[in-house]
Amino acid sequence: MGPQITSARATNAYCVATVPAAVAPILEKELANEADLRVLAPASTPAPCTQNENRDQRLPAPGAIITRTYKGQAYSVEVLACGFNWNDTTYKTLTAVAEAITGMHLNGYQFFGLLKGDV
Repeated sequence: MGPQITSARATNAYCVATVPAAVAPILEKELANEADLRVLAPASTPAPCTQNENRDQRLPAPGAIITRTYKGQAYSVEVLACGFNWNDTTYKTLTAVAEAITGMHLNGYQFFGLLKGDV
């Protein structure tokens, strides 16, 4: 058993000594790129806004103001061609606005009273 253990240790030592040397340049490049990704802000370009012909009929026209009183405070949201503006922030969906106001995930159409039967 002694020679096998020595042989295995020798093989491990060889692998430890040679594999990192062969892989080191690749690993250094990949690790550097991963580190850069963690440090740099994501490069995001917003998708261009295109007015959809199939716009949800429950929504008022762009430029309209939707109001809702929640816990005694009035909230006004401007309808945009591609989203909604509330509190100087643009949101993609009414659900996102309702969540920002309440802190809970809610159906935006229901929260603002825009369901089919509510109009």
